[in-house]
Parts: sequence; C-alpha cells; structure tokens
Amino acid sequence: MRIICCGGVGEEGRSSILLQAKDGAFLMVDCGVKREFTPGEPGRYPVLPEGLPKKFPLLLTHAHEDHVASIPWLIAQGYQPEIHTTACTASLGADYCRTWLKAVDKAIKTGGGSRPYEEEHILAMDWHPLAEGENIIGSWKVKHGPAAHTPGSCWYHIIHQDFPEDSVCVSGDWTARSLVYPHPDFPPCRTFITDASGKDGDGEGLDRLGKLVMLSLEKPILLPLPRMGRCQEMLCYMASLPELTNKAGAVAMDAPLVDAIDTWLSDDGIPEKGREDLLLAKKLFADGRWIRFTSPDEVPAGPRIIGAMDAMLSTGVSGEMSERVLAEGGMVIFSGHAALGTPGRTLLDSGDPNVIRLPWKIHPEAADVEQVLVNLRAENVILVHTPQERAAQIAANLSEKLGIHAMAPKTGDVIDL
Repeated sequence: MRIICCGGVGEEGRSSILLQAKDGAFLMVDCGVKREFTPGEPGRYPVLPEGLPKKFPLLLTHAHEDHVASIPWLIAQGYQPEIHTTACTASLGADYCRTWLKAVDKAIKTGGGSRPYEEEHILAMDWHPLAEGENIIGSWKVKHGPAAHTPGSCWYHIIHQDFPEDSVCVSGDWTARSLVYPHPDFPPCRTFITDASGKDGDGEGLDRLGKLVMLSLEKPILLPLPRMGRCQEMLCYMASLPELTNKAGAVAMDAPLVDAIDTWLSDDGIPEKGREDLLLAKKLFADGRWIRFTSPDEVPAGPRIIGAMDAMLSTGVSGEMSERVLAEGGMVIFSGHAALGTPGRTLLDSGDPNVIRLPWKIHPEAADVEQVLVNLRAENVILVHTPQERAAQIAANLSEKLGIHAMAPKTGDVIDL
C-alpha cells in the first residue's frame, strides 16, 4: 500500500490522504481546504500527484470545510471524483463549500486572488450515500462507524479486495470526550491514520467553560463558533447549569447554531442521554428562556454568553458581534484554531487582553491516541491534522512506548508500507 499525503499532515486543515494499492488503484479520503489567507492566495488546496486518473472514488469522513471544500476545486480542474459518505454528510457537504466561497470572496476583496471554483462545480459533486455494513467501491472494501465529532462523521476501515493484508483505518476527526456521542470503536488494522490535533489540556474544556459562565454573569462573553461541532456540545453542557437556565437571556445564540441542533438530532448514532441533552437545549430556545437571534440587534446589551457563527470571524455575524462586545467591555473567547490571515487570528494576535484563546476542541489529545493504540494492534500509525513539531514529538513517544512504527509526515510525502 502506498500513502500519498496530499494535505492535512504536518498542519491543520486541507485534510486529504490518497491510498494507492499494489495494482495502481486509487482511493482518496477527504479533500479539504486550509483556511489560511495570504495576499493573492485565499486558501490552500491539496497537493496532487502526477498520474492521478480523472475518475477515482473519494470517501468523506465529515462535512467540515477542511475535509470537503476542495472537492469542487478538483472538479474545476477536470477531475470527476465519485463521493462516498454517510447520508448526513452528503446532505451537508455542498453548503459547507458555499460557505467557503463566501470566506474566499471576502479575502479576495482585501488581499486579491481568484476564486477556486464556482457554483456549477458545487452542483456537479457526485454523491453516493453509504449503506450500512460493508460497501464495495471499485476494487475496495469499505466499512465505516461513528467518529464522535459532528453529525454524520465517521471513521473508515479500508482494504483492497486483492490485497486484504494491507488494512487501513482512517479515523477522521474524533474525540474521546464528547458529551453527546459514545467513544469511537475503531477496528483492528495494519495501519491507523489518526487525528492527533488536540493539545494536552484541551479535555479541560468543561472546567474552562464553567469559568466563562461565571464571567458571563458580569460581562458579555462572545464565543465565535463553527456551525456544527463544539457549539452543540457546549450547549448541552450549558443546559445543565442553573446559573444559565434560571436566568432569562443568559445565553444568546446565532440562529444557524441553534437550528443545527435538529441536524444533530437526526443522527441515529447519538445515544438517548445525548439526545435528551440536545432536546433540553432546544427547548430553552423554543421557550424563549434563551435567545435565538438572526440579527445582532436582537441581542440585548449586558452580561450573557453570546455564540456567533464563524469561528474565525470570516463570515456571518461573528465579526460584527466581536466589535460590539469589546466596545461593551466584554471578552472574545476563541475555543478552536484560528488560521493565519483570518480576521479571528488578527484579533487574537492584536494584544487586546480581552481577546483570548481557551481551547475546547473536539479532537483527541496524545494520551487519547495512545490509549486507542494499546487496543488496536496496528503496526503503523500516521498522525494527521497536527502541526509538524507536535506530530513529530507524539510519533517519537508512541514509537518508544508502544514499539510501533509511528510517523509524522509532511504534505507531499509518499509512504510505502
């Protein structure tokens, strides 16, 4: 088996791994963007090898932009990927690509550059929802299971029908600490390609959120958030806190963040306890106890927690809300990655003491990856979605402690197993 690192290794963003079997057959897993804006270059896209055929199967682990939004870019260059994923991810993918275009258009106005694709390329995406159990996709046998990251997210177990000894499991983004989903149950494999992007201490997010709750009783706190992911996990936790549920208007959330609860509820992989927590959060908005806003004007001034869509302030109302909250003497708290060149990163680097980062990422820490590997019996481990220096450190520790071949490649590297 050959692993071609098209993106998402030694870096966060533009996740894209290409598998090539001994007979030359290709299979791509994810095709995302790196949300990094530099003058004349609005975003970064996968590095493709020479000889990649125009048609090939592509598996998507989930619909976030850093995993899906380069697919129309492929199509604009003449490729015709056949996209296989869960029904939920298939229903969400096109909208995430459109959201990416909005961010690109905004970046072009200030820094120049050109669009990577148009609406026609989004409409040309060829979706094939996966069936339960084993799926035969060309020369490949593919199984999938829930990855505890966002609705529809999954891991993949992949083998070529003629070379079953070269089994590969691709984790997608995952966490061992979800409030909603159970721990992912990864299957045994020869090679495990895993997200390792959670920094030590990211699992302390609940404690940090608890501190933010107390701050919000004194001043407005803005949380710039992605449409689906840690936002809904946060809402489940907030709904358990009397300090927020007993005070009318203590939480105000951008409408798309609230509406995304229904997408979570449509995921059959969520157990009953997680479903109950989501329904409780939804009821608080439906009853008017918490505020679902469609315009910043609908959010009263004063102490409260405010969630606004777009974790990097590039689109939506989060940029406007950040200016207003800071003007009121409040704080802007980034809980995830802020990419270079985004308004969020600029604000975070401004030195304003009221703009800080308190990570609460729904990704695995190094200890979580190690614990999974103890039971997985993999010979090879490839770390993805992780900055190079940290990935190399984790790989060295895993190799020493577990006696496995752990790798921290860079984009463009080719690994022969």
